[in-house]
Amino acid sequence: MKDSNTGRAVEHRSLFKHHVNFCGRRLAMIPMVIMALATLALLSPSQAAAQNPPSGTQSCSAVNQTKTTYCDAPSVSILCGGAIGGGTDLNGIPINWTFTNGSSVCDVMTYNFSYRDSKRSCSFYIYIPRGHATSTIRATLSDGTHVSFNENPVSGWQHWFDSFNISSLRFTDANGTTGQELGWGRTTTWSIERLCS
Repeated sequence: MKDSNTGRAVEHRSLFKHHVNFCGRRLAMIPMVIMALATLALLSPSQAAAQNPPSGTQSCSAVNQTKTTYCDAPSVSILCGGAIGGGTDLNGIPINWTFTNGSSVCDVMTYNFSYRDSKRSCSFYIYIPRGHATSTIRATLSDGTHVSFNENPVSGWQHWFDSFNISSLRFTDANGTTGQELGWGRTTTWSIERLCS
């Protein structure tokens, strides 16, 4: 319908009204877009957690989107009447522990590592018990490298070292001290985690 004076005013107003309606619909979509972005923001930390090393009392999980993950537990050998303590730490995590024995080896803890693929460059994380862990682990790797970790000031998952194509790790109660407590996680989900790429 045309205005009798100009012949175009009604058409112009109609276009303006259409433009306002179109913009109004766009503005109405903003809350939905904000809600969608907020939902993605809430999901991203859990997705990121699957790609990060373990922390605190989060068990080792072989699910990782960017690296090959392994969860390892040791075999324990008692050679000379040494004693291994068991149970759980103060976090409720299953552990073993023993007293350090100077330079005499009585208890031997051995981890054997296998690989599913060609990703062999690994970061090694160790679960340090909360309680029964007041000494230093002195370990020997399969390539002859020596690595140590002072358990006393920390607990929970800790980054230990990085290495390539290691097939085993061994430590004993003979770390040069006597009467301190040497502790470690005793199950695959609470001992050593390898993140390999």
